[in-house]
This record gives sequence, structure tokens and C-alpha cells, in this order.
Amino acid sequence: MPKLIIDIEETELKEMVKSIFSKIDYPLRFDIIRIGTSYKTAFLGGDLDNEMKIMINPGNKIIKNKRLFRGHLARFIFFLINKKEGLNREIGENLEVRDLAKFTQNFFADYKAVKYGFKKEMRDFYVEKILKRIYDEREISKGEYIEFYASGLILKKVKEEAEVENLIENINIPRLEPLLKELDRLNYPYFFGDSALKKAWLKTFYL
Repeated sequence: MPKLIIDIEETELKEMVKSIFSKIDYPLRFDIIRIGTSYKTAFLGGDLDNEMKIMINPGNKIIKNKRLFRGHLARFIFFLINKKEGLNREIGENLEVRDLAKFTQNFFADYKAVKYGFKKEMRDFYVEKILKRIYDEREISKGEYIEFYASGLILKKVKEEAEVENLIENINIPRLEPLLKELDRLNYPYFFGDSALKKAWLKTFYL
């Protein structure tokens, strides 16, 4: 485990961050991991070289919801790990479309988080996001549904129970089948998307 330096004044937030890092069951190829706070950061920000650096805005309202915060932080940690390992760059160069690339990068960050120590935290994160959105009176968008579907797909790939699938089974948004079919093919470490996924994404969101 790299040296972990947590420069956070608020005790509960500091302990929550420490708990998240203690659960990571994945080789962390960094000399030092530094976690701090900054009101200049919208929510989570960071970068890496030989160190992983993460900044948290302690005033962001998401932190008050522990399920959402833990899930977001676990995702961001593995997003940075994938960046270090070159996966994010490969996805970006392969898929080209910025929002599709970011979606797919988050998909594989979530997948690793679920697989390497955070199955419960990510399941709680997904369920919390979906329930909050279902109880909202606004219509669920195509983008939101795709995100929810991806959550269920990730859990299905690690043979988790179908709670997320059950939550979204009655949401009906037409003409998403071609894109959902392409998303089903995503498979770490063998398949990160191709021109067929890009075509389905563009047809769903831009045509």
C-alpha cells in the first residue's frame, strides 16, 4: 500500500475517506496518495504521476449522502487508476466521441470498483441514484436510463443480484435497443467498444 496522506479537517469525512482506501483490493502503483480539500473543486478533482492526488470540495451537498459519496469516490479512484494504466487513453482514442468515451471510462472504473472491493458500496450507490430519480416527477431521459442500465449490467457481470434491473424494468424508453445491445458487449479486459458502439451512440443521442 502506498503512503496515504489525508489532509482533511472534518473528522467524519476524513474517516470515510480512510475507510474507502482501506478496502481497495487492487495493486496501487503509486508512491504516495494525497487526499485534501478545496472549495475551488466542483466536487472531486485530481491528477496523478508517481502520486495519486485527489481534492474534495467539503461543501458539496453530495458528501451529506454517504451512499452517493462513497460510490462517487470509489469510481473516481478507479478512474484515476485506469488513467495511470492507459485504459482511459485507449478508450478515448478508440471511441472518439467525448461523451461516449467518458461514459465508457466511467463504466470500466465502476466495473473495477465492484470487482476489487466495493461491490456493496457501488450497489448502494446505484440503488440510491435510481430511487432518487424514480421518485422525482421529471421524466427520465435517455442518458439517465443508459446510465442505470449500465449499472445493472456491471452488477450482472459479477453475478450480483438483479436489484438494479428490477428497479428499472418498468421504465420504457423507445428505440434504445441497438445501443443497449452494444453496451452488453463491453467486457474488461477484452472489449472496450468499437465503431458499432460509436454508431449506436450517435444514432441514439445525435440523430
